[in-house]
Amino acid sequence: MKTKNDINTAMIKTERIMPNPNQPRKRFDEEGIVRLADSISRHGILQPLCVRIVGRVPYSRYQLISGERRLRAAKLIGMEYVPCVILEGIDEKSSGWLAVVENMQREELNIFDEASAIERLMSNWGLSQEELCSVLSISQGALSNKLRLLRLSPAQRSAVIEHGLSGRHARAALRIKDESFRTILLSYAGINGLSVRETEQLVESYLDDPVPVMKKLLAPPEEEVKKETVKPIRRLVVKDVRIFINSVDKALRLIKDSGISVDANKTESDSVIEYTIKVPKVIA
Repeated sequence: MKTKNDINTAMIKTERIMPNPNQPRKRFDEEGIVRLADSISRHGILQPLCVRIVGRVPYSRYQLISGERRLRAAKLIGMEYVPCVILEGIDEKSSGWLAVVENMQREELNIFDEASAIERLMSNWGLSQEELCSVLSISQGALSNKLRLLRLSPAQRSAVIEHGLSGRHARAALRIKDESFRTILLSYAGINGLSVRETEQLVESYLDDPVPVMKKLLAPPEEEVKKETVKPIRRLVVKDVRIFINSVDKALRLIKDSGISVDANKTESDSVIEYTIKVPKVIA
């Protein structure tokens, strides 16, 4: 597999570059690509894309080995040419594992994309685990741990990614055979920020006696009792009733000044002041 390859660099038209069918990354952050496009528009592409030649002259084109985010960003801002490193003597098989190696070195793959890419290399090209360990520079134990993650269902994988859980969280959950409860456990671990150790302890408790653990995880979350601050009602305190009497008198004057005939009588005793006001329904 280790061959001596010639390396050339060139500015290549974006329309002549084909995506890599063995691209290990399956999810692309669109907002991240927009940010990258903005950076490229100001600073240019600092790291060339890596491609290989496919087809025969004059119909040859280029296939990406690595750099799909940069290519997408370049197309987004209308770049016609992008800088590329051209690897010659690379077949599709080598292109596939080089793409995996490059993404792993840059730590740009999530744990499931990485595991899926490794599995495709094994199934599509018949690579043994020993060969892959040599290519990827990892131990056979580490490789086995990566491949075990593919036993998780799509819902469980989404829970791991959404909550930022690690491969160790995921592998701890694999000890639970009940698929639906495994999903619940991963979501619970993520929502409550459980460490790997805490997750492992929860799994151990479940395996010892599942009933109390199931009750705990399936119980509805306790609603936080929000104590509303009762604001005292502010009342206007007026000790001199003449303010109100003057207001009534002023209102009566305004009505009379507008030409409306108002019959108003005011009587006053030691304890109360009484107004009787008569306003005609029909104004002449």
